[in-house]
Amino acid sequence: MNKNRLLTVLVIVLAVMNLALISFWWYSKPEQKQNKKWPNRGKRVESFFSRQLGLTEDQAQAFETERKEHFKATMPIVKEVQSEKKKIVSMLGQGADSLQIEAVLQSINDKNNDLERLNFWHIRNLREICTDEQKPKFDKIIKRMGNHRPGRNAKGKSRPGSN
Repeated sequence: MNKNRLLTVLVIVLAVMNLALISFWWYSKPEQKQNKKWPNRGKRVESFFSRQLGLTEDQAQAFETERKEHFKATMPIVKEVQSEKKKIVSMLGQGADSLQIEAVLQSINDKNNDLERLNFWHIRNLREICTDEQKPKFDKIIKRMGNHRPGRNAKGKSRPGSN
């Protein structure tokens, strides 16, 4: 009986130590980045424009401010579009009538139009930050970005694994 009690106490002590270790490990790990798909994307984009255009410190700061304002304006709309898309997928299994489906599709179109409008003005505002010498380079970069299609690199060649 005494050996069983000792083993039970040891098992309990080891279980508590394991829980403490797991808790310590869990709570001490660094915070996850908000955007796992593109960590530090904003900094990379700014760095790219800074290098390509030779932005001054003031221009780089203006680009950053404009970018933050743009995402503050667009993120709620992007989330609404995502929500509407989930809604339409759920309608597939619910046997919704075509009028309901068309209403959701129209809502998605309207929100996408709003996003395109905001994107246009964002690019225009970024261009206005540039000097007259930088504007042709900026226009060339934006044109290349506009010609970019998913699954293709900036030069129009297919990426490996994308068809």
